[in-house]
Amino acid sequence: GRQIRRIAHAHESALVVGSSVVLQAVTAADNVDERVPVTQASTGGDASRPEHVGPTFVLAGSLSPVTAAQVRATKGYVKHPLHAGLLLNDAAYRTAQIQHICDALGAQQHVLAYIDQQHGRDNAFKSADLAAATAQFVQSILQSLSEQGRRLGRLGIAGGDTSSQAIAQLDVWALSYSCVLSPGVTVCTMHSDDPALDGLTVMLKGGQMGSEDLFDKLLQVQGARQAVTF
Repeated sequence: GRQIRRIAHAHESALVVGSSVVLQAVTAADNVDERVPVTQASTGGDASRPEHVGPTFVLAGSLSPVTAAQVRATKGYVKHPLHAGLLLNDAAYRTAQIQHICDALGAQQHVLAYIDQQHGRDNAFKSADLAAATAQFVQSILQSLSEQGRRLGRLGIAGGDTSSQAIAQLDVWALSYSCVLSPGVTVCTMHSDDPALDGLTVMLKGGQMGSEDLFDKLLQVQGARQAVTF
């Protein structure tokens, strides 16, 4: 962190490519070297945009044992299992599930939708196709909520392929780091020209990452943003 700050000070800028660890390192050096000011937003969020207030939606597309244990341990959500084969091949099924979930979110219930382990492992389809389908499912949920004039408070996506593809499908041009929710699990803030997405708190995680109570921890996260500028 100190070296990054030194380079940025010497050259008046620095482009650093890496994970959220880069930001953690620079922030940790804040009290060590005051020559380069670091500006951090407070946990109250960005005052320039209204904080999203609403229910939390989590989509667990991962079939890992870790994610399965997290789903079982969760107590703060309405749990909604999804049949992988029908999600892939049945448009009427997808539409019905989207409506059911949006109705629950509209009633201010936190919803955890997850691929049912019993029907998730099937040689009839590829894991890449399932990841794409779950990513599209997230996008459809957000689009449906937007059309109804509703907003989420937080979004969580579990599954490396699902989360990366879901973010790629959304109208999001940047993510800013907020905090680490659990080892290997980062919470960010979305930046988008779409008012329904801009400022939305999002948790992204790989299937094997996070503590067993991770999804319930997400419910405690405030709309925090943390920005670092040199």
